Amino acid sequence: MRRGKTRAIAALAACALLAGCETEADGQAVQQTAQGLVSGSAAAPAPLPRAADLVAPAPSAAPVIATTKVPSVPPSVVEAAAALDGARDNPLAGYHSLYERLPWGNADGGPWMGTGVGDPEPLKGVSDEEMLKRASSEGQTQARDDALISIARRKLPESLDVIEKAMSPSEPMGIRAGAMVALIEHGGPRALDLLWDGMNDADPFVRGKAVWGIAMHGPGEAKRAIERAMDDDAPSVMGMAILALPAVRDEAFGRDVLTKTIGHPDTLVWQEAAYILSNIDTPWARRLLADAYEASSGERRGRLRWSLQRAMQNRAGRLD
Repeated sequence: MRRGKTRAIAALAACALLAGCETEADGQAVQQTAQGLVSGSAAAPAPLPRAADLVAPAPSAAPVIATTKVPSVPPSVVEAAAALDGARDNPLAGYHSLYERLPWGNADGGPWMGTGVGDPEPLKGVSDEEMLKRASSEGQTQARDDALISIARRKLPESLDVIEKAMSPSEPMGIRAGAMVALIEHGGPRALDLLWDGMNDADPFVRGKAVWGIAMHGPGEAKRAIERAMDDDAPSVMGMAILALPAVRDEAFGRDVLTKTIGHPDTLVWQEAAYILSNIDTPWARRLLADAYEASSGERRGRLRWSLQRAMQNRAGRLD
């Protein structure tokens, strides 16, 4: 498609954001933001708290769209999304755009065999014996955290036994969470079994890490972990499960989860649903975002407006 049509589509998407403004001042502020975004000069709003800061990828800024004049009569958000769908002619568009943008774990469905990453330079000179000793020490220290990761990367015969002991309920929460990360680093069938044990931890931060790690082991394991996490009482665990959806590669399943969570009252849930939806290049994903936007108010409305615009700009970028 010629760039001129893409520019018109991008302008329509940016202008659509004005439809939700409750005051004149809000409308002026949004128009400045919209004009800045289509010219590439506006920055993304400050992020709200995420379900995962350690292992979850943060959303990137929206792609730059060429400068164009914003129409004087703003259409509704739904009309803008529909205009993008009317321009659909890219064979790459579809649900698989989600896992194209957010590649995940072992897409072949086999066991995740670890990251394959080695120790950083300061730790390379530490012997296996000393590293096992540090990982087996008591309490929560940076040296012990580093050692758990190191023995997982080295895949020593004793590594998984030491990591399993670090998962004990008597250990500090930070050590138990570090054990989940170590299991991701190590990989393999036994590590997967231990990650499933981590789903029973008393702390939601640890359970969230377990969901993330299980999802690395292919679509089938990811789907089971997400289904279980959707019944968890902790919003942070649900948020991690939503972020793991690219690992499942099942559109019907993903659509069902996102439909149920985009309207969730907790920020750690709906914000992750909005982020995932903004990376899916399908009409139903943009419609879910648009409907949630039109039903919301206040700061939530502003965040959903940004997610919808990001989805539209991703779409326009794929039409070039």
